[in-house]
Amino acid sequence: MKKIKLLLFLALVAATANAQAVPHSASLSWTLSTNAAVTSQNVYRGACAGTVTTGTCRTDSTATFTKLPAGTALGPGVKTFTDSTVTASTGYIYYVTALCATCNPQESIPSNHIAVVIPADQPPPPTGLTITSVAMNITGTTQTVVAKWSDTSGTEQEFRFSDGNLFVAQGLTSSATGSFAEQWVGPAGTPITFIACNAKGSCASQAAK
Repeated sequence: MKKIKLLLFLALVAATANAQAVPHSASLSWTLSTNAAVTSQNVYRGACAGTVTTGTCRTDSTATFTKLPAGTALGPGVKTFTDSTVTASTGYIYYVTALCATCNPQESIPSNHIAVVIPADQPPPPTGLTITSVAMNITGTTQTVVAKWSDTSGTEQEFRFSDGNLFVAQGLTSSATGSFAEQWVGPAGTPITFIACNAKGSCASQAAK
């Protein structure tokens, strides 16, 4: 029987954690075996319990590998595979083999191993930003605008009072209860819009009445 010749080179790119709701994945690509008798390929994955440096896992020699996807082989011409069953903040090791029904042995030696750590999830953004009132009171030539809003308690907030052209007042504030209040005092008749933003940049606005 023929011996299977393997010339596989495995590369891996781990998807970044764009947001906490986006699933993670690891994408593999490799160079096919030069043996024309190859009928299928297997992808194997193991857990990396140590650190990963330039694609190498420190505990590679002790890892236990399983086939992906479970019980299924890839076609002989497939050169890529995406593992969508990974978990954030977890290390993995991968390799690929080629199979040939008329070769001895039928499965090749593994390709090079490559390791990756899946990025951690981003923290969820603060939620619940709501402007409850922007009240205006005019006394003579003086105008007072009092703005009240609510959001996650303790979250650093940016607030602004705008006359449509400039921010006539702005600053940062926080609250232990999640209820916020700020005021602006200026010339009567100034059209004022209040803007509140949370720590993740979500904003709400309301005109003074």
